[in-house]
Amino acid sequence: MPDIHADYVFVHGRIFTSDRSRPVADSLGIKDDRIVAVGGAEELVGPSTEVVELDGSLLTPGFIDAHVHVATSGLDKLRVSFDDCQNGADALAAIGEYASQNPGAGWIIGSGWSQAWFERGCPSAAALDQVVSDRPVLIMNRDGHGGWANSAALAVAGIDDVTSDPIDGRIERLTDGSPQGTLHEGAIYLVEKHAPEDTVDDFALGLLRGQEEMFRYGITGWQEASVVPAVQDAYLRVAGEGRLIGDVVGALWWDRRRGREQLDELVERRREDAPGFRPTAVKLMLDGVAENYTASLLDSYLDGSGVPTGNRGVDFIDPEELKEIVVALDRLGFQCHFHALGDRAVRNGLDALEA
Repeated sequence: MPDIHADYVFVHGRIFTSDRSRPVADSLGIKDDRIVAVGGAEELVGPSTEVVELDGSLLTPGFIDAHVHVATSGLDKLRVSFDDCQNGADALAAIGEYASQNPGAGWIIGSGWSQAWFERGCPSAAALDQVVSDRPVLIMNRDGHGGWANSAALAVAGIDDVTSDPIDGRIERLTDGSPQGTLHEGAIYLVEKHAPEDTVDDFALGLLRGQEEMFRYGITGWQEASVVPAVQDAYLRVAGEGRLIGDVVGALWWDRRRGREQLDELVERRREDAPGFRPTAVKLMLDGVAENYTASLLDSYLDGSGVPTGNRGVDFIDPEELKEIVVALDRLGFQCHFHALGDRAVRNGLDALEA
């Protein structure tokens, strides 16, 4: 045993060791942020050692989440909370309560409703108007691929029965062609671009709240899955203040509305790192999700009677261009982080990796 005193000694617990020959120990010692003893750590207790009584609890290494949105999800928890909601009525009540508590907010922004709470997964502007009609509302669903807008938000964006669907999304419509209130994928941007942009201050608060939530579940490292410049600046600020405790890889967002001219920008942004934050990956969104028929499939989606519709989803990045992008990113030393949900999107991603 080394002739040292530990800074921390955890005792009377079940220590998961990852060692097959001795999978469990009963104590653990730490000094200078390093594990110095697994088992027998009581011998390292000195006058300044903090002894932590585990009382039979399990202690494990921290988990690492390979795809999570800590800054934005943390920010969502500071806005409209859907944590206690079970259905659409609960969601509407939560939005209405938040709006009444924040009368000065020009827009009501949030995220977290579930498609299962609404018919066909599509909440309506009419229902939202009943709780907030005096200002625009845009609430993302919990997977981030759908938006719920009220009539005021649709009006600000100029969305009506003659508005065309964007190439990378769809406006849900009523039988007369007018917007129903649910916006899918790229159609969300038609409203979102008119809403106030989240600031570095906002994302810094969100990051601290999200980090707190990660630690509650034992997650001490993660990949922030879509890092736009303001999110990156928030990480740099929090890390610079010594408040970033997690170990984070940042996946810089690939703007699918642009091309390879953004490569130089990504290289420059990669240089903007900090202790605990390394922006060494690039997030490439290849398709959407199956629930709104934008996941990219090899075969057609079927209608309610099982008849092929001819819709095979959306490729957000042209497959041939994707190969060129991935080859370029690889040569520059980036890790490519794909969103690929449908089987065609997965094939496109694998073809790009093969190239």
